Amino acid sequence: MMSVERTENRRNKKKTGYSLIEALVALGILLLGIVPVVTVATQAMLFHHRASETEEAARISQTMIDYIKSRGYDNLDPLGGTKYSLSSTSGGAFTVDGFGSSFGISQDLVLLNSKGINLNEASFYVVMDKDKNIAKLKKSDGSDDTYTDPVTGETPAGPKDMYREDLIYGKFIFGFGDTDTAKKTGREKEMETTFIITPIENWK
Repeated sequence: MMSVERTENRRNKKKTGYSLIEALVALGILLLGIVPVVTVATQAMLFHHRASETEEAARISQTMIDYIKSRGYDNLDPLGGTKYSLSSTSGGAFTVDGFGSSFGISQDLVLLNSKGINLNEASFYVVMDKDKNIAKLKKSDGSDDTYTDPVTGETPAGPKDMYREDLIYGKFIFGFGDTDTAKKTGREKEMETTFIITPIENWK
């Protein structure tokens, strides 16, 4: 009788041992399957966040460039590199400090909102220049080529300016993230957008 009980006890212990090993193996297999999925999901969320930041920075940059263009060609002058910081309003929007006075726009009209970027950590940098000699036609050897105005049919002498009047060449830099004094905006991340304003873009 004792020998039968001992045999049963041994069998039960072996079953318990096998169950523990099986559980550990199953857990290991489960972890091997979950870890890659979690890693991919985390990377996808990170890429999505970065894409959202880039998209929002581009939207805000274009909005600010539109504010500048709305002044019209005749109301814009060359602007040395100027940095602008943002201040929050009671309504949750942000105003751009000093931007209105630079471009003759009421400060109350320049309001920004953002869902993808913390505008408390943002600043802008704008530089503009007026010049018609920037855009020239060049031969393959680097020398000036002749240019015929498609409107007047004239071929100007001297430097081959593509336009009779100066163009406004501008650069807008949107900076966001932690501060970094090495950047023009004083921010860690920057998005640079260039723009051109021609004499035809003018309010009469």
